[in-house]
Amino acid sequence: PDVYDKNEIAQKLGIFSTSGKPHPAAIGAIIQQLDIPEDLVLTVPYMKNGHSGSVQKYMYEAVDMIRSWIEDNHNPLMISGNGKSYKVQYKTELAS
Repeated sequence: PDVYDKNEIAQKLGIFSTSGKPHPAAIGAIIQQLDIPEDLVLTVPYMKNGHSGSVQKYMYEAVDMIRSWIEDNHNPLMISGNGKSYKVQYKTELAS
């Protein structure tokens, strides 16, 4: 199945930091507010630069839930979660 990490979701939905980079922390803050079913989340092992671990990847239906949250909240310029607030900008020409 097509699965996406938080960085890929940020790119796909056009959510960027004010410096113009995809904003995975803002995506994480949205995910924290949603009740995403476990069957839409995969934990995938990775190895990068000699470091190993795991990362959560989300199926398309979960990405759609995140997109709906953004639309329902009228494309907020500040997204809060995990005790932090993240300032974002939208680049809709990149969103699909």
